[in-house]
Order: sequence, then C-alpha cells, then structure tokens
Amino acid sequence: MRPFVCFSYYCSRYVCEHLNSLPMSAMSRVLDTHDLLCSLVPVLENPPWTRRLPLSNQWQKRDGDGQKWNDVANADLLTLTKIEGQVWIALFSLVCNAEVRI
Repeated sequence: MRPFVCFSYYCSRYVCEHLNSLPMSAMSRVLDTHDLLCSLVPVLENPPWTRRLPLSNQWQKRDGDGQKWNDVANADLLTLTKIEGQVWIALFSLVCNAEVRI
C-alpha cells in the first residue's frame, strides 16, 4: 500500500469529521455522488492492510504508515492498525452525524 493511499484514509476521516462546516454542495457530493459511507464498508470487510501468506497459515499486517508487512499472531488479528482506526472513525462520524442522517 502506497503512502498516498494511507493519506487518503486520513483525509476521508478529516472530511467526515468536519462535514458540518463544509458547504452544502460539498456535503452532497461526499454523501450522494461519491457515497463515502458505502465506500468505506468494503475496505473494512476486505482490508488491504491485512494478508495471509499463501503457503502457510501466517497472517501479516501493515505497520502504522503502511510501508512494511509485519507478522501477526492469530490472537492479535483483531487489534486495530492506525489505518483501520481512521476508517472506523470516518464511518462513526458519518453514521452519528445528525445532519447526515436527515
């Protein structure tokens, strides 16, 4: 995963958190045209920062900045990475925002 891909998750979280301060046209584009809420769900279902090695049962996750693959024990698979946390925060901001739900 390239650094600009990681940066896009951080930017989408920032936009989702500050959606109320954006003009109505920007909010409409984020919610209706690009449908950011439905775009984030597949990223969480099939995360690009987690992979399973083909010949072994070993799992790997990307580190915080998305540069290196690190081996992960099976018990630690449910721990959140920084990138995954950004996607969850963006999703939470979209779902819990009162203006978005209207």
